[in-house]
Amino acid sequence: MSIDNDWYDDLGDRWWDRRGPVAALHDFNVARTGYAVGVIRGRLADLERPRVLDVGAGGGLFSTSLAAAGFEVVGIDASRPSLCAARRHAAGTPEGCAPSYVAGNAMLLPFRDATFDVAVCSEVLEHVASPEQLIEEVARVLRPGGIFCFDTPNRTWLARIGLIAIAENIGWAPRGTHDLDRFLTPEEIREYATTAGLRIRDLRGFTLRKQALGAMVGYLRRRDIGGFRLTDDLRFVMTGYAEKPRPPELAVVGAAPIAAAEDAR
Repeated sequence: MSIDNDWYDDLGDRWWDRRGPVAALHDFNVARTGYAVGVIRGRLADLERPRVLDVGAGGGLFSTSLAAAGFEVVGIDASRPSLCAARRHAAGTPEGCAPSYVAGNAMLLPFRDATFDVAVCSEVLEHVASPEQLIEEVARVLRPGGIFCFDTPNRTWLARIGLIAIAENIGWAPRGTHDLDRFLTPEEIREYATTAGLRIRDLRGFTLRKQALGAMVGYLRRRDIGGFRLTDDLRFVMTGYAEKPRPPELAVVGAAPIAAAEDAR
């Protein structure tokens, strides 16, 4: 099955409509931001303003939230119309606080080696033909000690029912944008990260705050599914982070522990 990634080109400013076609993504953005910010602040506490690359930035939802947390953010996406929407939204942000955006291919990132402290990749790995190549590119542009935060659906019956059979039929997700065969497993995530020279430090899951029926009713009535929370159950959507090891001479003794991402729970 081919994936209809062109659908995102047609969203325009509807990327930022909280009751529009990507309303569920706005809900999810709160949870993923809470997790990523906790990881970044906990692991990179020595950096005043970490430089973050948002791979597959789309209309800029995640990039904007990370910039609001005080990070220097660069978003990259292959969809120029989506980036136009992201830039229009950023135009109302105070100077120095807005993300910057670059049109480009995630498989061949247009950045030099060791350019970023952090890379985030949210709801993207399942949309590309070669997630292992994307992760290798992410590892290349990360500095030693850098962090890779990610989330992606697990290849399970639960994710198939939730994200394809239900979500695409009630409008929570657009039809044709998910393919179970492209969902990853925890073992594949670990394998691809290891091959790229990264070490998985945390692997957890996201699940709905409400029971499935309540989330469906909330979405159909108000375009509000009630949010997401962190869980140890990986069967639906996996999230986690990997670290690019420092050379022995650069290793930091007593690195700060990860901050609790309470706002994602």
